[in-house]
Amino acid sequence: MNALHYTISCGLICSFVSCSAALKPTASDSDLSSCDSGTEAEDSEYNVVELISLQQSSGIFLNDKTTDDKRMQLMQYSIDHNQASGFKALLTHWPHLLDLYIGKDQIDLPLHYVVRKMNLLCLKTILAFCKTHKRINLKEYINTKNAEDDTALHLVVMNAASKIQRQTILLFIDLLLKHGADLALTNKFNMTPAVLAGKMGNPLLVADLIAREKLCRIAKTPAVTTPKTTSPEAPNA
Repeated sequence: MNALHYTISCGLICSFVSCSAALKPTASDSDLSSCDSGTEAEDSEYNVVELISLQQSSGIFLNDKTTDDKRMQLMQYSIDHNQASGFKALLTHWPHLLDLYIGKDQIDLPLHYVVRKMNLLCLKTILAFCKTHKRINLKEYINTKNAEDDTALHLVVMNAASKIQRQTILLFIDLLLKHGADLALTNKFNMTPAVLAGKMGNPLLVADLIAREKLCRIAKTPAVTTPKTTSPEAPNA
């Protein structure tokens, strides 16, 4: 590293640390609390380093006057370039970004954008973050619809029309179902994910979804216990 790069890096670290108050979510920023994955000191140090690294690689720099629009640009970069550590750092500092639309079209929330891009690491990051976050209802969030009335499951089915391997599609579907995704939800065309798969001419995926829907119903059905019966006593001779 030459002297110029060293000076720039040091300057970034100093400026980043000096505005640490701006990096922490406040009550006005979000109704959500931070996710604790380790000690507060360890998390803070890790996230500052990851955010600095993400800024340097993207060329998108944050400061104490940065708007959410710029943070969302940085989040989109982290998803597009599979930088899950930087993505996690953004979520930890600004959890409310999960509820904002991402990209130029402003169609998807981060969950939908991650699924649309088939970014498994970032999807796992969202699920783990929501699962440990005290104020996030994971099942409710995972079934949230985007601006086009599609759930994450609908988007996975749409991705199946591309050249993505079937096992990868099923991996995303199973991961979403495991964390509460609802196969019965419909889109603006009144189609469930299974019906959408049929409309797109994918009978194999239809069978996969129907089988998983049956398993989900079985899992939700309470077990029926049969009361024990006692055989009548034989009459005395």
